[in-house]
Amino acid sequence: MSLKEFLRNILLFSIISSSLFSLEIEVSSRSIKLGEVLTVIVKDAEENKDYTIWLDDSPYPLYRIGTKTLRALIGFDFNFKKRNCSINISEGRVALERDIEKAKNKVLARALLTETEKQLWKGGFILPVSGRISGKYGERRIYKKSVGNSFLTWRGIHSGLDITTGKRGSPIVASNSGNCLLARNFPGEGNTVVIDHGHGVITTYFHLEKIFVKEGNFIKKEDVIGTIGSSGLASGPHLHFGFYIHSIPVDPLFFINKRL
Repeated sequence: MSLKEFLRNILLFSIISSSLFSLEIEVSSRSIKLGEVLTVIVKDAEENKDYTIWLDDSPYPLYRIGTKTLRALIGFDFNFKKRNCSINISEGRVALERDIEKAKNKVLARALLTETEKQLWKGGFILPVSGRISGKYGERRIYKKSVGNSFLTWRGIHSGLDITTGKRGSPIVASNSGNCLLARNFPGEGNTVVIDHGHGVITTYFHLEKIFVKEGNFIKKEDVIGTIGSSGLASGPHLHFGFYIHSIPVDPLFFINKRL
């Protein structure tokens, strides 16, 4: 599938139905492109009670953003098949289930499953570095690189945004505030930082030359977390910036300077 064909895929949502008729439910859109995120707001919810949003048969947590107001974020990536969907709500919290057995990097895959009850981000998200976008979300990619005595190959659909500054060592900042889940090296991703922003929202930063933060650190928006490099499976100095909603990779540009 070409990028143009990918962006043409539109998801349509049917009228929301709910057995909990006392709740007022709002959605950010009735149609959405792959790579985007649907926001569902539930009002008049009972205090101290959990609820779950269902997209067809898939559950998503509703997090409290006010005394009687809840919000769910639902991401749609390139694995989601175009179709009409129904949205429902039920009482109680249903655990998210994601199969990570086939993941090449299980440590990273587990980190992306992190769900934090408290919202840690403030305001809109920003690009971590200024530069040229050299790789867009949804593009088909093949990477080959010799690392030590090994030759690594990766092929698939690009799950994030590549940003090139043309200068190795340029500072990279946190897109928003959150807890540092990972700050380590992986064979493919290279020097990696993963930040948990709460409510299932996570950002990733790959191929860094240097890492300036440690796992467990609380990171503020615009804090410098590392520098541009080409570690791991990278053809040249750049940042791979990833944006995940409940472990689903979505288009980072959808969130830049936008309030969730």
